[in-house]
Amino acid sequence: MINQKIKKLIIKYVTDSLLDNEADILLKWLDFSKNRLLFKDYIQTNYAINYNLNDFDTNHIKKKLLSKIRKDKSIYYKYKLNTVFKYAALLIVFIGLGYTYQQGYFGNKTKHSKLNIPNEAITLQLDNGEIKILNEEKTSKVKDETGNILGTQNKTKLIYNANDTNRQSFVYNTLFVPYGKKFEIQLSEGTTVFLNSGTTFKYPVEFLEGKDRLVYVEGEAFFEVEKDEEHPFIVNANDINIRVLGTKFNVSSYKEDMSINTVLVEGAVNLYDKESTYSTKTAIVLKPGYKATWNKSNNEALIEKVDVKLYSAWIDGKIVFRHMAFNEIIKILERHYNVDIVNNNKVLGDKFFTANFDIESIDQVLKSFNENHSIAYSIENNQVIIN
Repeated sequence: MINQKIKKLIIKYVTDSLLDNEADILLKWLDFSKNRLLFKDYIQTNYAINYNLNDFDTNHIKKKLLSKIRKDKSIYYKYKLNTVFKYAALLIVFIGLGYTYQQGYFGNKTKHSKLNIPNEAITLQLDNGEIKILNEEKTSKVKDETGNILGTQNKTKLIYNANDTNRQSFVYNTLFVPYGKKFEIQLSEGTTVFLNSGTTFKYPVEFLEGKDRLVYVEGEAFFEVEKDEEHPFIVNANDINIRVLGTKFNVSSYKEDMSINTVLVEGAVNLYDKESTYSTKTAIVLKPGYKATWNKSNNEALIEKVDVKLYSAWIDGKIVFRHMAFNEIIKILERHYNVDIVNNNKVLGDKFFTANFDIESIDQVLKSFNENHSIAYSIENNQVIIN
C-alpha cells in the first residue's frame, strides 16, 4: 500500500510540480520493486496509463531527472504538461519508462490534447478513456464519445438516464473524487451512491438484462441499492465482493488501510473473497446494525454491532471518531481537508480520541486535540507538521 506522503508525491509528479528534494524521495522509494508495482497500479487506477516497469533503471531515471532539476533548482520543473498523455510521453523521453494505453481504454487521442486537469478536480472518465472535468457549480449534460446523452450533472450530483437501449456489452464510466470533495451519483437503474473524498468508482452506464449489477469502488461509498431480485448488485471493494439485492450500506476500502469495513443499515448483504465463487454456504452474512471488518492480511472478518449513524455521518459533511487511534484519525483528516499531515509525535499517534466535527477548519480541529493532549503543530500551505 502507498502511504499518503508518497501518494501526494506521485500526484505532484503527474502534475509536474515536484520539487527537487521531493523527486529524490520518490526515486528512493522506487528503488524497491514492490513499490514500482504499487506505482504502476496507482497510475493505472487514477490516470488510465499502463507502465511497463520490467526494465526499470532507477539510476538512469535519477540521472535524467536530477539533470533537469539543476536547470531550475529553486522552484519547479519547467515542463508544462497539459494532459496525462503528455505526461506519459515525457516519461518515455526523460526517464526511460515505456508506456502503453490500456487496451481499448483510449479512443481518439486528440480528445485529450487540450485537457489540463487540476489536482482538486472531480473527473469522469468515459469508456474510451476520454476524461471530463465536472464543474461543481454548473449543470450540464453528460455525453458519450458519439454524442449520446448518458445523463445529467446537477452540481455535485450525476444522474444517469434509465436503461433504454439494447446494449450487448457493458460500457463503463469511472468517477474520481479527490481529497476534500464529495459527490453523489444515481445509476441508470435507480441505485444512489454517495462518494467520499479520495474515492474512485467504476460502474456501467447501463445494466444488462440477465447480468449481475457489478460495480467497483476504491475509497468510501454509501449505497442505497434499488431492489431487483433477478439482478443482484455486487460491489467489488479491492479484496472482497459485497452482494446485495436491495439495501443501504457503507463500505470503506482505501488501499492504504489494513482492513475493509462494511456497515449495514438495512436489508442484507453477503461478503466473500473476490477470488472465490459466490456461495450462500461460505459467504459471510451481515445483519442490519452490524459492521464487518475484513482483514486484508489474513482474509478474515470480524463482525460487531455498531451505531450505524457514525459510519454515514460523512455524507452530511461530519467527521466522527469513537475511541480511535490518532494515527488512524490522521488518515481521515487528510482526506477530509485535503492536507498532508506529518506526525513526529509517536506518543500522540497511539493515543485514542472520541470527537465530533462539522464545519471546523483543520486548525480548529487540531486546537481541539490540543486541549486534551498538548501538541505543537504548524500549518503551511497544505501541510501540517505535528511535533
